[in-house]
Amino acid sequence: MFRKGQAGGVVVGKEKVWSLAYADDLVVLAREEKGMKEMLGNMEKYMRRKKLTVNVEKSKMMVFRKGGGRRKIYEWRWEKDKIEEVKEFKYLGYVMNERNTAAAHVRELVKKANKIIGAVWGIGERKFGHDFRRRIMMFDSLVKSVMMYGAEIWGWREQEGLEGVQGKYLKWVLGVDRETPGYIVMEETKRDGIRIEAGKRAIRFEERLIERGECRILQECLKEKRKEIGKGERR
Repeated sequence: MFRKGQAGGVVVGKEKVWSLAYADDLVVLAREEKGMKEMLGNMEKYMRRKKLTVNVEKSKMMVFRKGGGRRKIYEWRWEKDKIEEVKEFKYLGYVMNERNTAAAHVRELVKKANKIIGAVWGIGERKFGHDFRRRIMMFDSLVKSVMMYGAEIWGWREQEGLEGVQGKYLKWVLGVDRETPGYIVMEETKRDGIRIEAGKRAIRFEERLIERGECRILQECLKEKRKEIGKGERR
């Protein structure tokens, strides 16, 4: 539908991408406003022809922006209905924001982890008491597993919020004051920071992309990312 019309889309290395689809979710991509509106128009015609409908209320628009400056106001419509423009959007469990940083996603992970941690602490206190090993196993299975979602993307940078969740739990289990320096707690428990496992996941993910060559688009994204890193190092 989009490839035939050639409107919109984004170029990633040697590939051009118009849309991403998973089950009944569809993401439409364009570099500029004109291209996106042309794509929406083409999509409207296609949906009418196929006698399909779009849930406009659940449909959102997000414009990725660089730097500061005055925020341009766009108007997006599906037929006569207005499409809401948002600053953050969750797709397949990963929260993206208009600045293309991991901040919104990590904030969501911290929120989820803090909800779980209270229950994990209570169960561990009743069942395992001072059995540190078992209580850490509970943390890794029920809390850390949630915190690591999407680490393949954000794992290259330390995320203080996530480190804080682990630090808080360790202090609870050890029974030490909340003001105890984190490095002392980590040394005492012989635990690695979240950044260590997250970094390893990110590395393994990129290695698999290169070795297997299963997805050309992801490979091109990786190449573009490394180019940007190279530019930053030369500045």
